[in-house]
Amino acid sequence: MSDFNFNELVKLLTRVTTYRKLQWTPTSEGPFDAKVGKCTIEMSTDYDSSVGINEYTLSLYNANGEKFNSYTYNESSQEYVILDQLYTSIRDSIYHISESEQDIMDSLGKLNRQIPEDDLPF
Repeated sequence: MSDFNFNELVKLLTRVTTYRKLQWTPTSEGPFDAKVGKCTIEMSTDYDSSVGINEYTLSLYNANGEKFNSYTYNESSQEYVILDQLYTSIRDSIYHISESEQDIMDSLGKLNRQIPEDDLPF
Protein backbone atom coordinates (compact mmCIF):
# COMPACT_ATOMS: atom_id res chain seq x y z
CA MET A 1 0.00 0.00 0.00
CA SER A 2 2.31 2.70 -1.25
CA ASP A 3 -0.11 5.57 -0.69
CA PHE A 4 -1.16 4.44 2.77
CA ASN A 5 -3.31 6.96 4.59
CA PHE A 6 -3.52 6.31 8.34
CA ASN A 7 -6.36 8.80 8.90
CA GLU A 8 -8.44 7.26 6.10
CA LEU A 9 -7.84 3.77 7.50
CA VAL A 10 -9.05 4.77 10.95
CA LYS A 11 -12.06 6.66 9.57
CA LEU A 12 -13.09 3.61 7.50
CA LEU A 13 -12.59 1.28 10.47
CA THR A 14 -14.71 3.55 12.65
CA ARG A 15 -17.47 3.79 10.05
CA VAL A 16 -17.76 0.06 9.37
CA THR A 17 -17.54 -0.65 13.10
CA THR A 18 -20.24 1.89 13.95
CA TYR A 19 -22.54 0.33 11.35
CA ARG A 20 -21.69 -3.14 12.73
CA LYS A 21 -20.21 -4.33 9.44
CA LEU A 22 -16.93 -5.31 11.11
CA GLN A 23 -16.89 -7.62 14.09
CA TRP A 24 -14.29 -7.04 16.81
CA THR A 25 -13.36 -9.60 19.43
CA PRO A 26 -11.81 -8.95 22.83
CA THR A 27 -8.67 -11.05 23.28
CA SER A 28 -7.45 -12.67 26.46
CA GLU A 29 -4.50 -10.26 26.57
CA GLY A 30 -6.75 -7.20 26.53
CA PRO A 31 -6.74 -5.72 23.00
CA PHE A 32 -9.53 -6.05 20.46
CA ASP A 33 -8.97 -7.63 17.09
CA ALA A 34 -10.86 -7.91 13.83
CA LYS A 35 -10.39 -9.80 10.59
CA VAL A 36 -10.32 -7.60 7.51
CA GLY A 37 -10.00 -9.77 4.43
CA LYS A 38 -7.21 -12.20 5.21
CA CYS A 39 -5.48 -9.75 7.54
CA THR A 40 -5.98 -8.88 11.21
CA ILE A 41 -6.19 -5.49 12.85
CA GLU A 42 -5.58 -5.13 16.56
CA MET A 43 -6.56 -2.15 18.71
CA SER A 44 -5.18 -1.77 22.22
CA THR A 45 -5.01 0.91 24.87
CA ASP A 46 -2.52 1.56 27.62
CA TYR A 47 -2.19 4.00 30.49
CA ASP A 48 1.31 5.04 31.47
CA SER A 49 0.91 5.81 35.16
CA SER A 50 4.43 7.21 35.45
CA VAL A 51 3.47 10.19 33.28
CA GLY A 52 -0.33 9.96 33.48
CA ILE A 53 -0.93 9.61 29.74
CA ASN A 54 -3.26 7.31 27.79
CA GLU A 55 -2.24 5.88 24.45
CA TYR A 56 -3.72 3.74 21.71
CA THR A 57 -1.94 1.29 19.46
CA LEU A 58 -3.30 0.09 16.14
CA SER A 59 -1.41 -2.90 14.74
CA LEU A 60 -1.73 -4.45 11.29
CA TYR A 61 -1.00 -8.13 10.62
CA ASN A 62 -0.70 -9.91 7.29
CA ALA A 63 -2.49 -13.16 6.35
CA ASN A 64 0.33 -15.17 8.01
CA GLY A 65 -0.22 -13.39 11.35
CA GLU A 66 2.98 -11.36 11.07
CA LYS A 67 2.83 -7.77 12.29
CA PHE A 68 3.89 -5.46 9.49
CA ASN A 69 2.94 -2.10 10.96
CA SER A 70 2.00 -0.58 14.28
CA TYR A 71 0.89 2.95 15.16
CA THR A 72 0.98 4.26 18.72
CA TYR A 73 -0.33 7.70 19.66
CA ASN A 74 -0.86 9.32 23.03
CA GLU A 75 -3.11 12.14 24.17
CA SER A 76 -0.69 14.80 22.91
CA SER A 77 -1.12 13.85 19.24
CA GLN A 78 -3.90 14.64 16.76
CA GLU A 79 -4.17 10.98 15.74
CA TYR A 80 -5.16 10.09 19.31
CA VAL A 81 -8.56 11.73 18.79
CA ILE A 82 -9.54 9.55 15.83
CA LEU A 83 -8.19 6.44 17.56
CA ASP A 84 -10.29 7.33 20.59
CA GLN A 85 -13.37 7.49 18.36
CA LEU A 86 -12.50 4.08 16.91
CA TYR A 87 -11.95 2.61 20.38
CA THR A 88 -15.29 3.97 21.57
CA SER A 89 -17.00 2.54 18.50
CA ILE A 90 -15.36 -0.87 19.04
CA ARG A 91 -16.46 -1.01 22.69
CA ASP A 92 -19.98 0.06 21.72
CA SER A 93 -20.21 -2.62 19.02
CA ILE A 94 -19.05 -5.36 21.39
CA TYR A 95 -20.79 -4.35 24.61
CA HIS A 96 -23.87 -2.59 23.12
CA ILE A 97 -23.25 0.43 25.33
CA SER A 98 -25.46 2.92 23.46
CA GLU A 99 -28.43 0.55 23.36
CA SER A 100 -27.96 -0.36 27.01
CA GLU A 101 -27.75 3.27 28.13
CA GLN A 102 -30.91 4.05 26.16
CA ASP A 103 -32.72 1.05 27.65
CA ILE A 104 -31.70 2.08 31.18
CA MET A 105 -32.86 5.67 30.65
CA ASP A 106 -36.15 4.56 29.04
CA SER A 107 -36.85 2.13 31.88
CA LEU A 108 -36.03 4.69 34.56
CA GLY A 109 -38.24 7.23 32.80
CA LYS A 110 -41.16 4.78 32.83
CA LEU A 111 -40.63 4.07 36.53
CA ASN A 112 -40.35 7.77 37.29
CA ARG A 113 -43.64 8.51 35.52
CA GLN A 114 -45.36 6.05 37.88
CA ILE A 115 -44.57 8.29 40.87
CA PRO A 116 -47.08 11.08 41.47
CA GLU A 117 -45.53 14.57 41.40
CA ASP A 118 -46.85 15.57 44.82
CA ASP A 119 -46.19 12.22 46.51
CA LEU A 120 -43.73 12.14 49.43
CA PRO A 121 -41.38 9.13 49.63
CA PHE A 122 -42.25 8.39 53.28
